[in-house]
Amino acid sequence: MSLADIIRKVLGADKPSSAGAATTAPAPAAPAQPNPAVPAAAPAAGEPPWLTVARGEIGVRERRGGENERILAYHATTSLRATEDEVPWCSAFACWCVQQAGLKSTRSAAARSWMTWGQPLQAPRVGAVAVFSQDGGGHVGFYLGDKGDTVEVLGGNQSDSVSITTYPKARLLGYRWPTPAEGWTP
Repeated sequence: MSLADIIRKVLGADKPSSAGAATTAPAPAAPAQPNPAVPAAAPAAGEPPWLTVARGEIGVRERRGGENERILAYHATTSLRATEDEVPWCSAFACWCVQQAGLKSTRSAAARSWMTWGQPLQAPRVGAVAVFSQDGGGHVGFYLGDKGDTVEVLGGNQSDSVSITTYPKARLLGYRWPTPAEGWTP
């Protein structure tokens, strides 16, 4: 598959058009390559490797009328192994990122499962796993910064995409950081 075909696949241009013609064949369910639609992100000084992986995925989004194979690859890292990109996937994205960085994840599709992963942090660090309450469950993303009454996080399934957004501190359940048990050696 050419680079152009991969980019069309990630951006959703490979699904049938309104006329019903498909332009490419389906891609493998669990690609390990970086998101070709996003230039490779250079890690910031001291940035943890899972955050660099996550930055490389910014722009991946759900497809209406079809499935984004990249999101299905995120789902494949959880025990749920969902087969539709509309199934909540913030935790799957976090699992995929930490696993791509060589660490153990929760392997759970439940965002609140991250509250038992690693060790709690009293104060956040860039790249820390941030867990939030949410109607019907929770949300998880990677901490980027403090914005007063909100925190900025990079996460999956934020407006149906991998993006950077803010969440109210009032919904914050905790920050987590990996330990040697998860494979982290700073």
